[in-house]
Amino acid sequence: MEEEPEEARNCSEPDFPNEKNKDLFAAHSVIAIISVLGIIGNGISGVVLNMPQMRSSYNLLLFALTVSDSTQLFFFCLSYGSQALWYLDIISQPELISPIYPFALFCFYVAHTISIHITVLLSFERYIAVCKPFKAHKVFPTKRRSCCYILIVSIFSILFNLPKWLELELCQVKMKVSNPLQPSSWSHYRINNTGPGVNPAADDPPYVLKEVVVYTRFFHDGVYRIVYRQVIDYAVNFITPIVFIIVFNIWISKEIRQANLRRQSLTLIQLNDSSKTLMLIGVVFAICVSPAWLLVKFLLHRINVCVPGSVMSCQRITIVLLAFNASINFVIYCLCGSKFRQQLLLLLGQLLQWTLGIFRRNKH
Repeated sequence: MEEEPEEARNCSEPDFPNEKNKDLFAAHSVIAIISVLGIIGNGISGVVLNMPQMRSSYNLLLFALTVSDSTQLFFFCLSYGSQALWYLDIISQPELISPIYPFALFCFYVAHTISIHITVLLSFERYIAVCKPFKAHKVFPTKRRSCCYILIVSIFSILFNLPKWLELELCQVKMKVSNPLQPSSWSHYRINNTGPGVNPAADDPPYVLKEVVVYTRFFHDGVYRIVYRQVIDYAVNFITPIVFIIVFNIWISKEIRQANLRRQSLTLIQLNDSSKTLMLIGVVFAICVSPAWLLVKFLLHRINVCVPGSVMSCQRITIVLLAFNASINFVIYCLCGSKFRQQLLLLLGQLLQWTLGIFRRNKH
C-alpha cells in the first residue's frame, strides 16, 4: 500500500464529502450577494472619484477606502460564494480557494486594517478642515501628501498583520470516502489503493489525500493569542479607531452647528456634504465593526458548552456586518454628496450617449 505522507498522519481525518447545511447556505449566500453588490457599487464610486472634477486630497482618501473595502469584498466572494455554489452543485468542492487561502486571508486582514485606519484618517482630515481651517493647507496641502499618508497606513497594516500570515498552513489530510462506488466526485484526489485490481483491506476503508488549511502551533500559542490577538489586535483594529472616530465626529458636528448659528457660509454646503458623508461612514463603521460584537463572540467562546452553535451564529452575523460595512459607502456618497451625485449623473449620461451611438452605428 502507498505510504501516506507525514503531514497526513499529523492531521485530523474529517469525513468526506462534507454534509451540506441549509443554514450555512443561506448565510453564505447573503454574504456573497452583499459582496457582489458592494463590489459593483465600489467600482462605480472609484470611477466617479477619479473624474477630473472630483480629484482632491479628501477624495483620494475616499478612493483608497473604496479599494480596501473592495479587496475585503472580493475575499468574501471567493470564500463564501464558492461554498454557496458548491451547495447548488455548480462546483465540485466547497474549498475553491484552499491553495491560496492563507495568502487571501492575509490580504483580507491587511485590507481590513487599511480600511479602518483610512476611516480614522478621513475623520482627522474633516476635523482639520472644519475645526482648524487655517492648518488644513499644512496638514493636507496636496494629493501627494495624502498619498504619503495612505502609503504609511498600508505599510503599517502589512507589518502589523504579518504574524497572522504564520497562523495558517496547508496540510494533507486523509479524508474517508462516504460512497466509494461513486468515485467521480473525488477522482481528482489520490486514493489509498495499491494499483489496478487491488482492493484495500476490509479494516482499511478507501480514503483520499486532500490539501486543507489548518491552524499552526503558532496560532494556538497561549501568549500569542492573549497578547496579540485579544489585546493588541483589538486595541489597534477596533477600540482605538472607534474612540478617535467618535471624538473627531463630535468635534466636527459641534463646529458645523456653531458655523450655522453664525451663518458663515464659507462653501458651507460643500463642507457640510463632506462632513455628513464622513460622519455617516463613521456611524456605520462603529455599528458594524463594534468591539461589542467581538466581546460577545469572545464570551460565547467561553459558554459554548451551554449555548451550542452560538459561536458559529455570532461569526456569521459578524461577517455579514463586515460585508455590509464594506458595501454601503456608495449609497452614503449618493445620499450625502451633492457633487458626487452630479458627477455620477454626468457619467451615466455619457455612458448612455456612448451606448446609443454604438446602437445607431450597428443599426445603419
